[in-house]
Amino acid sequence: MVSIFLIFRALFGVMPLSGPIPDIDSTSDYLVYYATWDSDNLFRAKDFDLVILEPSAVSAQQMAELRAGHDGVLGTDDDVIVIGYISIGEDEVGNHVGDGRGPCYYDWDGDSIVYTNNGYASWYVDDADHNGLPDQNATWGSYYVNAGDSAWWEFVEAEADAIFAKGMDGLFLDTIDTASPCSWGVPYCWTKEGMSNLIAHLRELYPDKILIQNRGLFFFDPSMPDYYALNTRHYINGLMFESYYLEWDWGANTAHVSPWFSQNRTYWAPRVNNEAHQPDGFTVFALDYINLNQANHDELLSQQIYYTIEEQGWVDYVSHPNLDVIRYDVFHSHPDGDRNPPTWNTTIGLMQAEPSGTSVTLKWNDATDQTPPVQFNVYYSDQPFSDPSQATKLEHVNAEPDNVYAWRYTVENLSPNTTYYFMVRAEDSATPAHEDHNMRILEATTGGGGSSQGIVIDGDFSDWAYVPQLDAPPNPVENGGDAENPDADLVDLWCTNDTEKLYISYSLLGSYTPSDYYYHVFLDTDRSNSTGFVIGSIGADFMVEDNNLFRYSGTGGGWGWTQIAGIEFASSGGRVEMSIQLDSLQISVGESLNMIFNINRGVAPYDALDYAPDDWENESYTYGGTAGIEEREGRKFGSSIKFDASRKTVIFCPPEPSVYQIVLYDSSGRRLKTIFEGFLDGTEDFDLPKNLPNGIYWTVFYGRTGVMLKSMPLLVVW
Repeated sequence: MVSIFLIFRALFGVMPLSGPIPDIDSTSDYLVYYATWDSDNLFRAKDFDLVILEPSAVSAQQMAELRAGHDGVLGTDDDVIVIGYISIGEDEVGNHVGDGRGPCYYDWDGDSIVYTNNGYASWYVDDADHNGLPDQNATWGSYYVNAGDSAWWEFVEAEADAIFAKGMDGLFLDTIDTASPCSWGVPYCWTKEGMSNLIAHLRELYPDKILIQNRGLFFFDPSMPDYYALNTRHYINGLMFESYYLEWDWGANTAHVSPWFSQNRTYWAPRVNNEAHQPDGFTVFALDYINLNQANHDELLSQQIYYTIEEQGWVDYVSHPNLDVIRYDVFHSHPDGDRNPPTWNTTIGLMQAEPSGTSVTLKWNDATDQTPPVQFNVYYSDQPFSDPSQATKLEHVNAEPDNVYAWRYTVENLSPNTTYYFMVRAEDSATPAHEDHNMRILEATTGGGGSSQGIVIDGDFSDWAYVPQLDAPPNPVENGGDAENPDADLVDLWCTNDTEKLYISYSLLGSYTPSDYYYHVFLDTDRSNSTGFVIGSIGADFMVEDNNLFRYSGTGGGWGWTQIAGIEFASSGGRVEMSIQLDSLQISVGESLNMIFNINRGVAPYDALDYAPDDWENESYTYGGTAGIEEREGRKFGSSIKFDASRKTVIFCPPEPSVYQIVLYDSSGRRLKTIFEGFLDGTEDFDLPKNLPNGIYWTVFYGRTGVMLKSMPLLVVW
């Protein structure tokens, strides 16, 4: 069969897999997204039928997950076609050396290519000004090339091979307009034959892959015989008509109706459609750009959809020209009716599951759909589940507005002391209804009871008045003003606990802005840097990122987290407060933990902007917590310090036989008493002074050289 295909192609010049993309039409949804990928973006992209992406921004593992769709099984109806971006008419950089013959230009008098031998790769062109340098695209900063250059072909082939090595289904061929007619004001029309031949060459190399061409409309115009003779229809499966209806104004950061739209509609669209509708034709994709926030967004979108989907029957997508967001403008506006599930406006699915007695309160954010109102279904089970059919379903729950998230709902009358697994899905009001596919499951354990600290997580910080600062002597003092932006500058820290929860608060020099930064609290609950995510001197077993709690699930101390329930969170201005269930942290009162606070930039490369303690890399000391109140009988402790609250006794197990000093401080950092000074070769108990008033104190353990080894807060109640 392979030999037959080869003969057929040689005789007739038609590729066996040319023609439109199967199952993609004007009712389909496609996405163009060139930014980085995470689990949320992957989930969102699975809602689309075809995705065009930047190959360098995605891993092979992420690729496999995306292609398999929401059901995770490749070869089913919800698979996603994934196409990798590749530029064939411009080079992203202008400093490739190659054979040093470039840049080149075309000598029209001599009807030949002239190489300047100026030390650049032979594919760069210098027709614009003959200054000996590669010509640059002023808008995007890339460099124009001669697409017919043999060295350029090798370069493109290597990129294409790398794309397919990641498992992608095809190539999105960009920057073809470099070969535009010279009468259009572009001096590289002499590269047109090389451009067409390169596209044909890619089809020859990858006969089973999808090729989508961006613009290059001149190849489909019979009135341009020199171009039409190079028609690329035979080699491609798709054509993107970028900026068909709208033109982007970079200065105003808004869109308006393109001055070329009339010509696009009456001249170019018929020519494109004529080629597309041939037996070996192609699927046509429209791509336009609109600012979501511009006043006439809805009006322009409605018109754009009419002229692309309804009038032309094309596949349509609308975004921002940076293509760094996943947009749903067209997704929720199909003229033939609602065919899609709701999409989450911010966070996806269930965000918190807070147990209280035999009830669990669930919290989540809002979703949007073409057919409102969006309703929510709650799924829960006392067994882990991977399919909603395995759980109890509460349909269209009567959720109430929440002051942190958009909605909350309490599941009541659950069995005591039982771990439950919860999920929330959004459903539209279409007939039939569409439910979203998220599988974000949080667990929570019913039961509890015990003493309360009296702190309410509500954004009112008056109930923290008697909680001492964590960053007060003898602890390292956090220095405000040491970050580039006040919103990423830690100032003061607080920590306390009761029998059920750990309470943490911190203040910022500016405002809490999770849209711009990631705010972290890393918690080392086993006080071992050989387990968990390695940061500074600790191994973090849990992490708070913004208002979400995660358990470490990585390997080798590297980044890897699984979201869990058990956190309440509130913020106001430049102050944050949170509570975390001790059960969620898998610790008990009387135990200790280490903490490091950290703020990262919210966009790549996510560099760190502030830490607390500031000397997080060089100090073995980190902030200690929690206050000891009571100790569960029979609990085995992995740390070297614990506090027996009933006996008012500090128990210290030294790391090695040596001389140690144990000093007691009050909450303001004032030194009260040296409890012990001498040689220790094993675990010893040290009683606190009997006349010590009720309150919070600190015990600090110093080594032989006076270096602070460990610190622990104590809540003393006689």
